[in-house]
Amino acid sequence: MWQHKLAHYSTIDEAIAAESAAARATAALLLAEAKCVGAVLAPPAVTGAVVAALRAHGWLRRGRSVCSHGDDEKAVFVNVTGAAALARADAAATLGVEGVTFAPGLRIGSRRCGGPRGPQTNSAIYLLRATEASRTRAEGSFRFAELFAGLGGFRVALEALGGEAAFASEIDPHACSTYAANFGGDVPHGDITEIDADDVPDHDVLTAGLPGARAAGARGAAGFSEDRLFFEVIRILEVKQPRLAILENVEGLDGFALRVVAEALALVGYGAEHRVVDALALLPQRRARLYVVARRRDVAAAPFVWPRCLATRDRCASPDAAFGRRCLCRRISRIVGARCAVRDVLEAAAPADAYLTAAQASVVASTGADAATRRLAWLDGAARTLMSNYRQGFKFHSEFVPGEPPRFYTRREAARIMGFPDTFDVDSAGTIDNSGANRAYHPIGNACCPPAVRARAA
Repeated sequence: MWQHKLAHYSTIDEAIAAESAAARATAALLLAEAKCVGAVLAPPAVTGAVVAALRAHGWLRRGRSVCSHGDDEKAVFVNVTGAAALARADAAATLGVEGVTFAPGLRIGSRRCGGPRGPQTNSAIYLLRATEASRTRAEGSFRFAELFAGLGGFRVALEALGGEAAFASEIDPHACSTYAANFGGDVPHGDITEIDADDVPDHDVLTAGLPGARAAGARGAAGFSEDRLFFEVIRILEVKQPRLAILENVEGLDGFALRVVAEALALVGYGAEHRVVDALALLPQRRARLYVVARRRDVAAAPFVWPRCLATRDRCASPDAAFGRRCLCRRISRIVGARCAVRDVLEAAAPADAYLTAAQASVVASTGADAATRRLAWLDGAARTLMSNYRQGFKFHSEFVPGEPPRFYTRREAARIMGFPDTFDVDSAGTIDNSGANRAYHPIGNACCPPAVRARAA
């Protein structure tokens, strides 16, 4: 890689400096875009004309774009391009509608616009902000906020360490349903892009399951077209300044994209360290994930010490990409009572719909002569990485429990593979619409592994 870079620079140091400068510039640009929001404030009588004008310019916000603003005004929200244009122009003249003004920085879920809509409004998490001043914290406890919370893997881990949930945001209704079922009816806020950072309660730790890795290897702001939600994390960190942030993503985020992540955190006052660690260190699953630990500079007195047990188990793990074999670490885990192999997570009986139908078996067989046997789980080893499309993607990706016929992992078994306790309700996601029980696997496969998070946070 550096040989190619040296074709343009005289030394490696010069190439590294140029790469860092490019990453810093990209981070600054994307953070500015994350904060580039706003709305046109208009009398109700001309709201339709404003919407039409914004649509003609290509500036109207996708999705919900109109809400009340006070008693006698409407707010019509714009996208990033519209916010940038109207911030330096006269809104009435530009849109050709009299009596309107542009309000930069206004978000559709802000308190000035009535706050978030939907079931989030009545959740305990939403009401916490109004009561937090009168609450007293237990000795040694801390508060945390979850962005892209999923079904609550970070909350499971941090509550076990004495943490108190102050805020959560998640846009997937199925994941929100599971979250509420497990945490006393707390429904996460929806789209984090709609929420003012000032409306997020103060907290000590911020967590985020970073959305996707499509920016891996990409250069420049264009490479983050699908991953700019990461800069919502940076936007919240900049305002709330918690002591610590723990971020998780698939291991494909590397190269220039990872430099941008580090530079973005540095822009708002955080020093970041990262490592790819396989959950095989703690669970019967090969699940390599990137963890970024970011500490506010004024509290980061020494380098972050990664848990030794994770590094030890990672070295002992089998290099086989498909199946983990037993090693000394796994035998030690069995002694202390941890689930350390696939057979340890299996239920005594599986429901009828877990078994492959003849049609499904035929589809699997069509992908190769040995497909049916090659994709059977190694019961005395580790499971393959559990994916969010575990049931829907059975043709190519799913791993099956051996038997006649083979079967899928049940939802409970999938949750155990991810490290969720048996008290965790994994059935709620399939009950909120007609998507079926298979949809419940999606948030499980997207979740973080609570034992892995707990090991890092401890």
